[in-house]
This record gives sequence, C-alpha cells and structure tokens, in this order.
Amino acid sequence: MGLAYSFLQQSFPLAKTKFTVNDIPDLNGKVVIVTGGSAGIGKETVKGLLSHNAKVYILTRNKEKTEQAILELKDSTGHEAQFISCDLADLVSVKHAAEEFTSKENELHILINNAGVMNPPIEQLTAQGYDMQLGTNALG
Repeated sequence: MGLAYSFLQQSFPLAKTKFTVNDIPDLNGKVVIVTGGSAGIGKETVKGLLSHNAKVYILTRNKEKTEQAILELKDSTGHEAQFISCDLADLVSVKHAAEEFTSKENELHILINNAGVMNPPIEQLTAQGYDMQLGTNALG
C-alpha cells in the first residue's frame, strides 16, 4: 500500500482550499434561495449566508425538519431564514413555491440548487411521470 499511496499522493495532490466562509462579502440586502437547506451541505450554506446578512429562503419538502433547522440557524447566526414548501419532484409544488416567493420578493440575487436525488429506483417517477432523477434534479 505504501508505494500505491505515494504514487497517488504525488500524482494527485490534495488541493488547498482558497475560499472560506470568511471570504463571503456582506450580503445585506441580498435575497437568496437554497433548496435542500435544512440539513448537510445545504444547512451549512444557509448558515454561511445568514452569518453574512443575507435574507435566505429555504425550499424543502419537510416543514417540521426545516423549522427545526431554522431555529438552530437563528441560535448560531442571530438571523432567521424563511421556509417555503417545495417538492422538486412535483412541478405543481415548484410552481406554488415560485408564486409564494414572488409574492414576497421582487428580486432574487442568488439561487443555490442544493437539493437533489441520486440513483433512485428506475421505476420511481415524479408526480408528473418523469424519471425521478431527471425530474427532481433537472426539471424541478
């Protein structure tokens, strides 16, 4: 393993991170949507945006989970994100989410398409009958 590891390490060195959350400028007055922002990378993204004064809308399917995440994010950043219900596997839900957002805001400055699915069962379809992965990740 030593020789193989050395070869990989020399051929593919680990990249050094150059951009950090601290490099985000002040986002006061900016409106952001983050899909799938209630957990994981999405939640950490929302945290970074809130900590830099952005107004953030989290679009997810699970209201209870998202409301809990919003409370946790408010405790850690002092800023409160907003929830909009959106199931990316249902184009009717996506349309309703867009209508709700545009009834509250005139502009969107940043869109982070974080939510998605990977390798669902081939027979699993969206509400409109599209392949789940295509329908969720590309159409929704």
